[in-house]
Amino acid sequence: MHPNRVVSVILRSQGLVGSLSPHIGNLSFLRIIDLQNNTFSSPIPQEIGRLRRLQVVELSNNSFGGGIPTNLSRCTNLYYLNLMDNELAGGIVPEIASLVNLQSLGLSFNMLSSTIPPDLGNLTDLSQLSLERCGLQGEIPESLVRLKRLRMLDMNDNDLIGRIPLGLYNLSNVEVFDFGINRLHGNIPSDVGSTLPMLRILFLPVNHLTGALPASLSNSSLIKEIQVNVNNFTGNMIDLTRLSSLEILFVASNSFNGDIGDILSSLTNCTKLQVLTLGYNHFTGSLPDSIGNLSNHLWLIAISQNQLSGNIPSSIGNLVGLTSLIADTNNLKGPIPSSIGKLHKLQVISLSENRLRSEIPFTLGNLTLLNSLDLGLNNLFGTIPQSLGNCSNLLSLDLSNNNLSGSLPPEVIKLSSIGIALDLSHNVLTGTIPSEVGALRNLGDMDLSHNSLSGTIPTSLGSCVMLSSLRLERNSLHGEIPDSMRALRGLEYLDVSQNNLSGMIPRFLVEFRLLYLNLSFNELQGEVPNLGVFQNESAIALQGNQELCGGIATLNLPSCPSSPNPNKKGLGKILIPTFTGAMCLALAACFCVIIIYKRRTLQNARTTIFQVPEFLRLSYADLLSATDRFSETNLLEGSSSSAIKGTIGYIAPEYGMSDVLSTQGDVYSYGILLLELFTNRRSTNDAFEGYQNLQKFVSNALPDRVSEVVDPSLHQQVNEGDKYWGCMVSILSIALRCSMELPSDRCPMGEVVNRLKEKRNVLLEGRRDRNAASYQH
Repeated sequence: MHPNRVVSVILRSQGLVGSLSPHIGNLSFLRIIDLQNNTFSSPIPQEIGRLRRLQVVELSNNSFGGGIPTNLSRCTNLYYLNLMDNELAGGIVPEIASLVNLQSLGLSFNMLSSTIPPDLGNLTDLSQLSLERCGLQGEIPESLVRLKRLRMLDMNDNDLIGRIPLGLYNLSNVEVFDFGINRLHGNIPSDVGSTLPMLRILFLPVNHLTGALPASLSNSSLIKEIQVNVNNFTGNMIDLTRLSSLEILFVASNSFNGDIGDILSSLTNCTKLQVLTLGYNHFTGSLPDSIGNLSNHLWLIAISQNQLSGNIPSSIGNLVGLTSLIADTNNLKGPIPSSIGKLHKLQVISLSENRLRSEIPFTLGNLTLLNSLDLGLNNLFGTIPQSLGNCSNLLSLDLSNNNLSGSLPPEVIKLSSIGIALDLSHNVLTGTIPSEVGALRNLGDMDLSHNSLSGTIPTSLGSCVMLSSLRLERNSLHGEIPDSMRALRGLEYLDVSQNNLSGMIPRFLVEFRLLYLNLSFNELQGEVPNLGVFQNESAIALQGNQELCGGIATLNLPSCPSSPNPNKKGLGKILIPTFTGAMCLALAACFCVIIIYKRRTLQNARTTIFQVPEFLRLSYADLLSATDRFSETNLLEGSSSSAIKGTIGYIAPEYGMSDVLSTQGDVYSYGILLLELFTNRRSTNDAFEGYQNLQKFVSNALPDRVSEVVDPSLHQQVNEGDKYWGCMVSILSIALRCSMELPSDRCPMGEVVNRLKEKRNVLLEGRRDRNAASYQH
């Protein structure tokens, strides 16, 4: 009827940026606006209200700010409005209630921070209402029970309080019923299985709901997900036999009871089951052989923190799709079935705190994808199988508190992938610590305590430079603490007590940022330092070393005998600081090389390095003359270096005032590197748009203007939305914490690693299928 008129603007995923022009309001014949998955910002123009023929508005996955335009109320033909995944604020405007033809309303993943307007109950044609994670507060209005045509009702992850209105359980067309992660209380009505006959997803986790799970749910043959974890539910688990479509059963962290055998047997008809979490409840009984008949699609079994008993059936080896088996903190007994070695997809095994009694099956070495193996606090015996050395992706290994014997297998000790923890403590292991231990360069925590290990501490231990905790107490180690351990500058916890160690306390320990040091009950001798951790009596334990002297007064140790040659004492005071300064400079030069190499690899950028000055070669006669025969007036408070340690732009501020290298200084350099990597700006660049440095430039943009500082090439090929930008804000915040001016304000490196791993996982996680499917049209 009206040729040459624009009726549709469809520009999905075109990489468009900027603002939406108010001239859009001049396209008076427009029916469809679809700009999904671009990078539009600024407010949605009020002129959109002039488009009286508009039927579809799809603006999700952008960065629109400001409020929801009130003039939308004039678009009375609108039946589809999706504004999800933006930065909208200011609440849900009541004018939306004028859109009486609206069928789909999506406002999730915004920052609306308001109550739910009761007038939404006037939108009686609504079939989809998505209000997930948009800062909603207050109670759910009763007026929503008038939305009889609703198929999807999603208010997940807000701050809603009170009860779910009973009338919402009577909306017979509802397929998705999602009120998870709020502060709601009350019971689920007993007849919910009949009043919600079309129910496919029941999502109510992390609330304060009580009572029993209604038995009528057993008749919900269409249901795919039941997630009611982290509530206060009680009573027996419902009969699951008829739930043939069930894919996810997540009921952990409640007070459910009942026999685990009955529950697992009733799930054998659920041939699509993928996730089963029953942990942190009061289930009893033993695992049935029928566990092996569960779905081949099952990838997670979590049944920890119950009161389960009996053996682990060998039929568990039939669950070939399993990636995580978590059954810790029960009363399981008997052997670990060797059939677990058939589960080649397993990444996590947690069977700790049970009563398992057997050798560790060598077949566990078949699990080459394994990340975490935790068999601690059982009654396992025999040797540690060498085959575990095949688990080349292992990050954490815990075999502590068992009765394991024999030597430490080098094949396992040299697994360089182990980066989180190696805990073999509280066993009866013998022999020496293999020199292969030096391969554990990424390891954070090592615990070999409470065994019968002998020999010396291997010098190769100094290669484990990421160690923050090292426990070797209650063994039979002898010899001196090796000088190579001076490289372990990140150590915070060191316990080598109750061994047969001899020699003097290493001076390098005063340079460490130790929170706890236990050297007690050895055969150490000589002077106790009075710097660093040795200044804090509550942080050190030295008793049982009969030949120690000196230290701070509160240790009540005998005074050390004075030196017979005062000249040697004076010479020592001059030479020791010089040597310490030289070592600091040498370490600083190595650190510069590492930073430069990484910098050139990432950006091929040129850097300038401060040159380390050469030290004069002085004879004893030169020193004698220069110090006026070592006069007391010429003694050194300490030592310092005039050379700043590091590469321009990466140097921690404290390095200009002290010659002591620290892990906090390394953290600072890492933070700068992280900022450069994600902004594509050099820290040595003077142009930071009016800000003093790169840190202030980035800090000023967080969190609302993060897109202005992130390198555009990082997000041109991804579907950036709320999660993406949230991750960018988090990563840059981590980098800023690492590069704080004061060392005490900087983030510990272990926390940095864990938080960056979390953000990596969020970025890799796909958008939930049901949200994507719900908004196809």
